[in-house]
Amino acid sequence: MNPLKILLTGGSGYVGSNILDLLSNKYKFTSIDSRNTRKNIDGVNYFIKDITEKIELDEHCFDGIVHLAGISRVKDGEKDARTCFDVNVTGTVNVLDYAHENNIPWVIIGGTVEEPTNAYGLSKKMANDAAKYYSEKNINVLVLKFSTIYGGANDNKDKLIPILINNAVQNKKIEISNGSIEADFIHFTDIAKGINLAIEYLATGKVGNYQEIPLCSGNNISLKRLSKFIIETFNSSSDVFIKENREIENVTSDVALFESIIGGFDRKTLLNGLLTEKNHIVDGNSVI
Repeated sequence: MNPLKILLTGGSGYVGSNILDLLSNKYKFTSIDSRNTRKNIDGVNYFIKDITEKIELDEHCFDGIVHLAGISRVKDGEKDARTCFDVNVTGTVNVLDYAHENNIPWVIIGGTVEEPTNAYGLSKKMANDAAKYYSEKNINVLVLKFSTIYGGANDNKDKLIPILINNAVQNKKIEISNGSIEADFIHFTDIAKGINLAIEYLATGKVGNYQEIPLCSGNNISLKRLSKFIIETFNSSSDVFIKENREIENVTSDVALFESIIGGFDRKTLLNGLLTEKNHIVDGNSVI
């Protein structure tokens, strides 16, 4: 049986590059991105494309699309809201339009559990609204709402878990905005597992026109407990300082919907995920 042919947007990004690393032995990927900053993988076709413009490719016969390109962080959306809306909303519309014009039966969209209280969250909601519209044009759309992803050599140094680990390794003080706030953290390898299951699910045709499903670890943890957990895991002498910020809200989710509709899989515990990250520490200064 020939492998499914999948168009992946954002193949040079954090999640997209990991998907190619982990799943290119199973699927035939064509990757489009506005840049190509990662090492090319054998068997993957790469194209430099800006999704804010109409998508044009010589190859149109795809079994499905995994759409991961976009502005993916709150701070980047606040820094440049216009670009955030352009990439996340217009870009998603262009991807869906490409699927519609070329009779591509399904699209997986990388979403977020973030509420639409900032430019990033609002742009993702608007993209989802557009996806609902296109789902009425015989496209099956599945929005996988990611919780906070961490891990791997490509993780950004200025994200929460890399910062906490770096400080813990160097026994520096750890500052967090609000210790009681809870969040869900999922290892990047589990994102790949979830997307793989979603592809298998959509390939069978067992889906309605439009669905939003969280893809998370199912283990919510307070930032204070996370900090202490990292200190314990890395045998650090760091102290935790809390700067209360009442405006920050919990960002949590659970695995029940994903498992009931798509299926279950073994996820890394937070401890196992953090221990895995020890392998990415370079000279005791960085997890990247």
